Amino acid sequence: MTPLMMAARYGHEDIMRVLVAAGAQPQLKAQDHSTLLMFAANSGKLPAVQYAYQLDPAAAREFNDGGNNAVHASVTGGGPATHEAHHEIAEIIKFLWEKGTEIDIKNGQNLTAIEMCDRLPIDQAVDMITELLHQAGREPIVATQRK
Repeated sequence: MTPLMMAARYGHEDIMRVLVAAGAQPQLKAQDHSTLLMFAANSGKLPAVQYAYQLDPAAAREFNDGGNNAVHASVTGGGPATHEAHHEIAEIIKFLWEKGTEIDIKNGQNLTAIEMCDRLPIDQAVDMITELLHQAGREPIVATQRK
């Protein structure tokens, strides 16, 4: 993992900017082919996600060796389980959707983001994914298990 990936993982957009200005390469991938955008999404910090996308827009459509994209990464972050953190995850999912990241696809563990959110639980993310899919005239490939 590069210092830029580490800064993205912890949502430090300011440090990301300093590292890029110093020559860090945002298109590099981790050993498992995770992108900078995936690390930023995992941080649960929208500004870091937006900056990572700006640096490498193609990463919005990429998958790592585990079959995860940036949306999967966004729901597995290690941040606090607060209402505010869950709202930020929902906003990250919305941003990624608007940039072309598929939000309703199974990863290497055969789980969609909705299934991952159900297990955690991150209700706001489930609601956001469902709403975005409905706006696109789609139904989730796996329905939420929430009651």
